[in-house]
Amino acid sequence: MGNISKQTRGTTDMTVGSPKRHIFLFALPILAGNVFQQLYSMVDAIVVGKSVGGTALAGVGTTVPIVTLITSLFAGVGLGASVLLSQFYGAGDMTKVRRLVSSVYSLLLPIIVLLTALSLPLAGVLLRLLHVPAGETFEMARLYMMIVIPGFLGSFGFYLNAGILQSMGNSTVPFLFLCLACGMNVVLDLVFVFVLHWGVVGAAVATVISETFSWVAGIIYINRRYSFLHLTLLKFDVDKTLLARAVRIGLPTGISQALFSLGNVFMQRLINEYGAPFMAGFTGANHLNTFATMPIQSVDTAVTTFTGQNIGQGRFDRVRRGLRAGLLMAGGYGAVIGVLAPPFGGDLMSLFVNENSAIQLGVIFLRTVLPFFVLQAVLYVLNAALRGSGRAVVPMVSMLVSMLLVRVLSAYFFAATFGPDTIFYSYGLGWAAGIVISAGCYLRTRSKMNTAVTSP
Repeated sequence: MGNISKQTRGTTDMTVGSPKRHIFLFALPILAGNVFQQLYSMVDAIVVGKSVGGTALAGVGTTVPIVTLITSLFAGVGLGASVLLSQFYGAGDMTKVRRLVSSVYSLLLPIIVLLTALSLPLAGVLLRLLHVPAGETFEMARLYMMIVIPGFLGSFGFYLNAGILQSMGNSTVPFLFLCLACGMNVVLDLVFVFVLHWGVVGAAVATVISETFSWVAGIIYINRRYSFLHLTLLKFDVDKTLLARAVRIGLPTGISQALFSLGNVFMQRLINEYGAPFMAGFTGANHLNTFATMPIQSVDTAVTTFTGQNIGQGRFDRVRRGLRAGLLMAGGYGAVIGVLAPPFGGDLMSLFVNENSAIQLGVIFLRTVLPFFVLQAVLYVLNAALRGSGRAVVPMVSMLVSMLLVRVLSAYFFAATFGPDTIFYSYGLGWAAGIVISAGCYLRTRSKMNTAVTSP
């Protein structure tokens, strides 16, 4: 144990000290990492949109909800494992930390092989279900998916490494590896698309290579710095009890993310009905929307880790203080961005496309969605605290209502009744509906937070 104790130096014990300080300092490198992560897709979009054109941008953009939907369940199980890891780390049980890491990593390669085998033959089918316009846009989207899907191994492995380190309070090293991946992606994008003129193929190949390289570099770092974890793809070492616990927490989260992605699929299907310029405008604006969401997601991750570690120590008073700190940070940011960003919508959209029709649609999106950003911030932080305590079912129900029942249905209603320009009011309505569910559950159960950890 003494050797393990030395190896965990550089991680953060969030069960002592100021909750505000812990959450803020932990969120900063995650924020920087999330910004660089979003630069992956933003650089792809800018390079493809400017070099190849709006049709190519529409083709690449329409694949995003499909790829996210495919990966959601595994990502959820990984997040469930991260929650348990933070609880075990908070309790000082490094043996269970090692056993759970080994169990999840043992499943990485088999799951990727299965996902790839199932997803590649269905790529064209899924695009047709989305009503992607036939012709050049469809072919570019299909080609992009055929390259990106086999690259899931590097992507999943990279985020699994980040989750392991973040659960132990180390958010700086994942940021550094993300910087490495992003820098490589930018360089390869410029070479493959601008110099070699590979188009969407170049953008896809650049992303796969950079993510895989950063994942492998992460394995080397973790095995040298935290050798008691000993990451490997070739050793099948599963603790069924711990893995079952991770699945119980993570499966609802995976379903929640799948519902989020499914909602985006239905939204993309609606967007695609209005043609390539509308699709290109939505793609550019959605990239900006995702970029603006990064600080909220950073606080989300920090609150999840903070909650998990303090649940492990039985510090339920600190869980409540951490939630208040997270709401203040994320909610304050959401309110500010909702006021300051919309006036610059046209300038921001011009980064992605040159066509005026696409720029105008993007401006409508930003001016409709961003003023409600504070609602998104509150919803994300509430769900983060619930997930960190092991209560993952409520966020799943919240996302079901928010992303499917409210956002999608209201979007189709607005489009049919008032026209396509009103579709995006559905975002604010969905977030508000999710808050009602998540806040109601938290307020009813906070006095019983000591029951959040499942007995081993």
